[in-house]
Amino acid sequence: MNMKRSPLLALSLSLALFGCSQQEQPATATQAAKPAVAAESAKPQRAHQRNRPSADEIEQIKASGRTGLWADPGEACATGPRQRTVLTWNVASSGASKVIVYLVDKAGKERNFGQGGAIGRRETGPWLRPGTIFRIRNADGKSELGSVTIAEKQC
Repeated sequence: MNMKRSPLLALSLSLALFGCSQQEQPATATQAAKPAVAAESAKPQRAHQRNRPSADEIEQIKASGRTGLWADPGEACATGPRQRTVLTWNVASSGASKVIVYLVDKAGKERNFGQGGAIGRRETGPWLRPGTIFRIRNADGKSELGSVTIAEKQC
């Protein structure tokens, strides 16, 4: 056998085997799409996707008439298991089109907690403590548009 033909022969056999293995799984386009859709919907959502408000939620925030930044619940227990809260904001009247929400640490340093449009919401993890401060700033120019401090409740 000629040595130059050997790699071509191996490639031909590989392609033939690949083609045969593909034919062993006949499926219609509809059947093939179903598992892909199921697999896609089974994927966990990323945090930024879970926290992105829908158009209906934005309309509900507008309809509430509230403005600024607020938390629900706005208080947490000092002891026991940590709680979550949902931060909601409506700063559309400020003229901001994009905002950044910051978590303020004990030293007063701001850490980016999330960002979004002038109306939005974002849920925290189960780490909330009384005295936790959140601040919202215009992404353009960084001017402060509001803040909220989590109060302590008796538990």
